[in-house]
Amino acid sequence: MLAEFVGIEKSVDYRHGAALNLPLQNESFDHAWTQHVAMNIADRARFYREIHRVLKPGGRLGIHDAVSGNGLPIIYPVLWSRSSANSFLVSAEAVELYLTDNGFHKVSWCDVTELGVAWFEKQRQSRVLKTHLGLQIVMGEGFPEMSANFERNLKEGRVRLVRTIMERRFRSD
Repeated sequence: MLAEFVGIEKSVDYRHGAALNLPLQNESFDHAWTQHVAMNIADRARFYREIHRVLKPGGRLGIHDAVSGNGLPIIYPVLWSRSSANSFLVSAEAVELYLTDNGFHKVSWCDVTELGVAWFEKQRQSRVLKTHLGLQIVMGEGFPEMSANFERNLKEGRVRLVRTIMERRFRSD
């Protein structure tokens, strides 16, 4: 629906598959992007290994994801999980280690937690979330509480946001 809305439906190909067993050929993509995905995946090493497998040598992976923060417990529900049962946050350092252990090297790495907090504040001041197509439609009735908890977790340092670009090493690396 969104691809059609912005006029790119003929340029988009959808495939259904599991993140830990991607139904894609080896070295078939130049770039990959994950946004708020890994926090729901327990086997982080396998997840990044699969992405590495489908990227061409020199291909880049962009990530925008939540990571664990200061060690205080996360307040649930949040946008990715209603409880700790399927929330698998790890530290930023652990994410970087999983990535480098699976054949990536860091191009850039930024903690963007403060940008996330500012985004939440801007959204709260806007009426757009209540009247336009957005995440609140997908998330349903629990969205206000999940959103407020995520913002609180960010403000209290329980959760951090990172944005990174990683590059798949060439075979000789």
